[in-house]
Amino acid sequence: GVKYSVERASDSFGARLGAAFDDDVHSWMAFIDQAENRPSFEVGNTFARADVTTLAGEYGYRFHEDWEAAGEAAYERQSYDVDTDRENNYYAIGGSVRYRGLAWRITPEVGLIASRRNVRADEESYESIDPYIQVTYMPVLPDNPLWLSLRYRHRSRSYTIDDPLSRNFGRDESRPSWTLAADLKMTENLALWTYFSTESIDSSLPASDFDVGVLMLGVTIGF
Repeated sequence: GVKYSVERASDSFGARLGAAFDDDVHSWMAFIDQAENRPSFEVGNTFARADVTTLAGEYGYRFHEDWEAAGEAAYERQSYDVDTDRENNYYAIGGSVRYRGLAWRITPEVGLIASRRNVRADEESYESIDPYIQVTYMPVLPDNPLWLSLRYRHRSRSYTIDDPLSRNFGRDESRPSWTLAADLKMTENLALWTYFSTESIDSSLPASDFDVGVLMLGVTIGF
């Protein structure tokens, strides 16, 4: 659970169930995540509390000793207690290429994710194209228990409403972001993690530019 000090934000609770596999050629992971009262800015770029259900998966194939291709897909549903016009479904599909020839531990990656969010209020529906570059440092225990990942993403969002009288007609946004994630394994079954992300929104709609940042800290307990 997550507790917020903001007056309009209720405590947030969530659970995730997943599975993963990794060998010299194939790797995959899949999970389902349920979050209650999670802060959401995805619709209208304004704050609201949503119950969010997420299904996601990824498959990677090592087609060469040093190279891996991967594909991923995700589905998300957001529901709200009050503002039902925000109800939405999100779909995403993407691919990436990773280079694993740098002594395995350091893995650079480039990829592209295409997505669409269908909102009950049609004027808030949008499509997005997200190219990104990422570098991951993976430890080899017990030599180094620290896992790090740094990603730069340049998202281009375009709104799909075709009504010329809508405020979002022809609207598009550039949303570059940086994300840093770290996981420190303290014992075989205990790890500390942190997630930090910043995003700068440049919109074609007047007075709609803003910056946003997220910092999360947590503990992972294995069984």
